[in-house]
Amino acid sequence: MRALLAFALALCAGAVMAHPGNSTGRDQALAAWIDDLQNPATGLSCDQFDPHVLGGADWRYEGGHYQIRIANRWRDVPAPAVIDRSDNPTGNAVAFYVGAADHDGSVAPLVYCFIRPAES
Repeated sequence: MRALLAFALALCAGAVMAHPGNSTGRDQALAAWIDDLQNPATGLSCDQFDPHVLGGADWRYEGGHYQIRIANRWRDVPAPAVIDRSDNPTGNAVAFYVGAADHDGSVAPLVYCFIRPAES
C-alpha cells in the first residue's frame, strides 16, 4: 500500500507543478484508475504488487508479446498480465511486479499487470 501511495504521489507531483490550481481532481482520477486495475486472468487487484512507471526505452512489443526491462534484462510479460485499456492517465507504460533472486543473483520478477501507454 505504501508503494501505491508513493507511486501516486510521484505521478501527481508533476501534475501539481504543471497545473498547481487543479491537482485534486487529477489525484482522485489517478487513484480511481489504479484501484480499478485488475489482472484479467485472476480478477485480483494489481495494486497488490509494486507499480513501476516505464520509460519508452523500458518496454517493447517484440515477437508477438510485450517485454519490459528490469535490472537491465528484458523480461517477457505473460499474456494474461496484459490489461487492454486505452485510458492510461500516466502517459507511460505501467507494470506491476515483484522481484525475486534467481540462483545466480539476477532478478526473476513476477509481472502481474502491464498497461500500455494511452495511444494518441
